[in-house]
Amino acid sequence: MGLSWLLAEVLRTSALQAVPALTAAVSSTASDAEPGKAAHYAAALGGVLAGIFGASCVASAGEAADGLHAPVYPWPHDGVLDSYDHGSIRRGFKVYQQVCAACHSMQYLHWRQLVGVCYTEEEAKELAAETEVREGLYYNPYFPGGAIAMPKMLVDGGVEYDDGTPASASQQAKDVVTFLSWSCYPYQDEMRIMGIKAVMMITILIGFASYSKRLRWAPIKSQRIVMDVVN
Repeated sequence: MGLSWLLAEVLRTSALQAVPALTAAVSSTASDAEPGKAAHYAAALGGVLAGIFGASCVASAGEAADGLHAPVYPWPHDGVLDSYDHGSIRRGFKVYQQVCAACHSMQYLHWRQLVGVCYTEEEAKELAAETEVREGLYYNPYFPGGAIAMPKMLVDGGVEYDDGTPASASQQAKDVVTFLSWSCYPYQDEMRIMGIKAVMMITILIGFASYSKRLRWAPIKSQRIVMDVVN
């Protein structure tokens, strides 16, 4: 449904809600108010009625311009205890793969989810093996769509460490991630050391404060007042 139909429905609903109030106002005004005010309310009521008629015309025109309403079919999986037709799912995937996939992606559906539904594990693996990365991109399973413009840069022996550590690709990845993490907040180690010192200092101060408080208030809290009543 188009925007014109929605606006027409809102206008028509608001007008219908305002009709009873305006009708009552016109009736009461016509009976005990000045003629000028009665004519004013009557004109307002006429405007509302004209708006309702116009909204109906706009809605009808909007429906005609936007086309027919979508039909409602009794799908076999709409019931509470009904399930999907797995044969239809398999055929529908074939239609999507050959007709729709060129323009519309399904990035939230994984190949493993087809296993046991419409394909076996071997068939799903064969379908996944047929998938090709777009030209000019490289495969990376950690990126959306599995494609990235940057080629694989880390290879075994690509750099030479000063300390003689074997420069495997995984070691290089670990080290560069550590460096980039440190570069985001290079003061982290110093701040942690400062935090440990602050916690230790606060703990010591709390101990001294507790001892001082007990030493000062112990005589006051432990004293006894004895009253000797003399007859």
